[in-house]
Amino acid sequence: MAGVELEKLFLARRCTGIINGVKEGVSARDEKFLKSASITCGPFTVATVDAAKAEMKRAYLSGASLSASKGPMVCFIGRLDVQKGYDLLLAALEEVLLDTEMQVVIVGAGRTDLTTQTKALAKQYPSKVCYEGWMGPERYAVLGACDYTLFPSRWEPCGLVQMECMRLGTVPVVAPTGGLKDTVEDGITGFWTDSLMTDECTLCEESVASIARVLRRMANSFVSSPKKVTEMRQAAMATSAEFTWSNAALQYEAVFEELGAVNVLPQCAEGLVTLQADAVVS
Repeated sequence: MAGVELEKLFLARRCTGIINGVKEGVSARDEKFLKSASITCGPFTVATVDAAKAEMKRAYLSGASLSASKGPMVCFIGRLDVQKGYDLLLAALEEVLLDTEMQVVIVGAGRTDLTTQTKALAKQYPSKVCYEGWMGPERYAVLGACDYTLFPSRWEPCGLVQMECMRLGTVPVVAPTGGLKDTVEDGITGFWTDSLMTDECTLCEESVASIARVLRRMANSFVSSPKKVTEMRQAAMATSAEFTWSNAALQYEAVFEELGAVNVLPQCAEGLVTLQADAVVS
């Protein structure tokens, strides 16, 4: 399933992987982006990320059902679906929230049963879980306010949110699969679960346990190692600068040249291609 019937090509090592790019407009330094995303802390950099995230968290909590906590605030932003491992995450949270200080914000829509379970979890832990539902550009304000973002995907060809969150100094917690593994370095720019998630769309106990372990590891690191928290935020932001469509385009160009493809761009009427549309944030 995860190979989408391309397993033989992968095993023959006849494929070249090119990571997706993040929109140029998604930037902690871009005032237009910050305004469209309702981020009020102002532009920030690697050097000022801690202060900016503290301000973003205060701003979010001022209008949310959650209150301040000594533990980390984490979010899941995406489709509530088994491919994203969301069913596994819910099961892990039911276990971890019993004895671990942390707050979870869920942003997204999806399967009716998973949405119902999410609402039930928020009702069970009103001080720890907030379900926001679907959000537009303002989801970036949530992303920036959180300390970590969760990606327990069963499979993920590349993904974008883990790279977007790194742009805002939010550290990703991922299952080491596909593009998640390619873009996140365990213990440096994020955390990995200690095993892959099951490919089967069933509630695998070992996958749930693996997510529970990384959530506890993450929460413990946040409380016991504030210096490490800062280092990981800064490393995530610095690394995310590489994840652009311009870099991806250059890699595609190199592959096409290696294959002997003919460059037809000079024959086009305008003679150039721009990424202007990519600056639009939605």
